Amino acid sequence: MGTLGKCAGGECGRFRMQDGGSEVSEETAPTGRTGLVPVDAAEARRRVKALLGAVLGRSPLWTQETVVADALLVTSELVTNALRHAGGVTAFEAMADRVGLRLVVEDASCGLPSTKEPSGDFTPGGYGWPMICRLATSVTVSLLPSGGKRIQVFVPL
Repeated sequence: MGTLGKCAGGECGRFRMQDGGSEVSEETAPTGRTGLVPVDAAEARRRVKALLGAVLGRSPLWTQETVVADALLVTSELVTNALRHAGGVTAFEAMADRVGLRLVVEDASCGLPSTKEPSGDFTPGGYGWPMICRLATSVTVSLLPSGGKRIQVFVPL
C-alpha cells in the first residue's frame, strides 16, 4: 500500500492510494445505490440524479440544487476520464444518503490520474481531475489486483 497523500479541502494533485477499499461510517452509510456499468457519462449522470432525487426528495433549497449539480459534475468527470483515458468503465457504484454521495468507478488502466500544468493556451484536457479534487471531500485511488484501478470519492450534500 502506497500513500501519496489525500485530495481534500481543495488540494489538487495529491490523493490517497491504497490496495484495498475504503470504509463508510454509520453516519454516511448508503440508503440508496445504483451499480450497473453506464455506457456513457450521460447515463451515469441520469442514474445519480435519480438516486439523489430518491434520497433527498423535493426540496426548495437552492443550495441543494448546487450540491446536486456538483455531484453530477464529479460523476460525469469520473466516467468520462475512465472512458477517454483508461480503457473504459469496468465497474460503477453510486451510494447516497442525506449526508453525501459516494461514487466508485473502476477502469482498465493502472495509470494514475494526472493534472495539466496551466500553460495559458486553453487547450482541452487535464482540468477534470483538479475539479474532482476540489468538489469531493475524499478521493481514494486503489490499484486492483486483477489490473486497473478503483477511484472512490465522497461528495457532501
